[in-house]
Amino acid sequence: MLIKYLGALLVLLCASVDSQLQSRVIELRTDHFNPLSTSRFDARYLENSEHYQSGGPIFIYISDSEEVDSQFILSGAMWEIARDVGGHLFALEHRYYGESLPTEDTSVDNLRWLTIHQSLADIAQFVAFVRANYEGAINSRVILWGRGYGGALATWARQKYPNAVDGVWASSARINAITEFPEFMSNTFHTINSIGGPECGDVLHEAFRFIENAVRLRDTEFIEQRLNLCSPINVDLEEDVASLMYKIAEDIGYVFVTNARYPEIDEKCFIIRGVDAPENPAENAFEAFARWYVDDFRNSLGDECLDREESFLENIEWNTNATRTGRRQSLWMLCTQLGGFAVANEGENHPFGWRFDINFFRQRCGQIFNQELFTQSFMEQSIADTNTLYGGLRPAVYRVFFTHGEMDPQRNLGPNEDLNANSPAVVMSLQSFGRDFGSPDETDYVVLQQTKARARELIMQWLVDAAEEIPTEPPSETTTVGGPEPAE
Repeated sequence: MLIKYLGALLVLLCASVDSQLQSRVIELRTDHFNPLSTSRFDARYLENSEHYQSGGPIFIYISDSEEVDSQFILSGAMWEIARDVGGHLFALEHRYYGESLPTEDTSVDNLRWLTIHQSLADIAQFVAFVRANYEGAINSRVILWGRGYGGALATWARQKYPNAVDGVWASSARINAITEFPEFMSNTFHTINSIGGPECGDVLHEAFRFIENAVRLRDTEFIEQRLNLCSPINVDLEEDVASLMYKIAEDIGYVFVTNARYPEIDEKCFIIRGVDAPENPAENAFEAFARWYVDDFRNSLGDECLDREESFLENIEWNTNATRTGRRQSLWMLCTQLGGFAVANEGENHPFGWRFDINFFRQRCGQIFNQELFTQSFMEQSIADTNTLYGGLRPAVYRVFFTHGEMDPQRNLGPNEDLNANSPAVVMSLQSFGRDFGSPDETDYVVLQQTKARARELIMQWLVDAAEEIPTEPPSETTTVGGPEPAE
């Protein structure tokens, strides 16, 4: 009887969520900055109107480089704020991701409209659309929030379209566009070493030295088998060895540490240090590392083997793994506008070697897109242009709350100190990437509770302050928003 009751309750809850969440599309201009272009595409957005009262605030979650996610408009800190102020919740999908596809494929020629400038204009047009098409929303205040690149977009939208956006909560926002970012690897190692202990860090150092020695001695069969590589290592091809070293470092930094909770790093270091199996000690540091990296971490990903090959990103069709996952599109953004490449920097302050320098990443950009186009000077200039336009670590914004996790290896790409009295920044100890958007919980770390409380306090005050300002009539759907697009 109890099982029947619980089953019925689950069905009702699922039906309730389904009724709250609506998936819709808005027709956006493919090129906002060419008045002669008539090309348009359907961009997907999600809507939750369960709390909305006519004239209430508009809250828009700005997606990162991925398919739009409904979780933050169905629950979480901003959902609770919307509940308390009669707010209307939306999540806007980024062009070229998910179902928001403006072109027939992702050839280099068709990627020309995948730019920060076009994406910001999408946000401005979406705000105008919501204000014009939802009852009582014509003068509604607008708050954006987002994580990572989505947080950066939200920040830049506040800067470029202040009449459309009244405030922003930017979590782990990466707003500093620099070509080389060696701090990523040193930050990754510092987090592991400080939480898991120096012994854990020593094992990593010795494990990577073991791999380098095997390459130097041209005796890599054991390495290939133990790491479960999809193909043998070509020790005569520097790019292949560099790809292997970077793939492992990328897994550790971007996949594990960036998303790990504090206890998880300690737990995985237990495996690396052999604390979990004292009766079966590892023969050497490489085996100790492999017991975590291969047997635990890689096994949890479900991949058949470790593939360091990136040539699949050359596929331009929408139905390929390269584009469905968004990896081709995201690499385009990194190579042309965002940068932040995790260069090895001669192995300074980390164990991951020296092989993946900026030339390694430049060659990768050229291989995937256009070898002749992606010279070092082209990449440096096009990435530097982003900071010229939007201010790098010192954007001209107010009413933006920047939050970062101390454990996030990319935290230095966003402000770690207050920009001004109305744009504060918080670095949360013992937290990783984007951990602060969940609902306030008494089991949260104190710093997380304080950050969520401060975000709520700031947003409530922003809504009051913005309401006292003279409302600005939003641009019409046919308006070319933002003026001429900067040269690309």
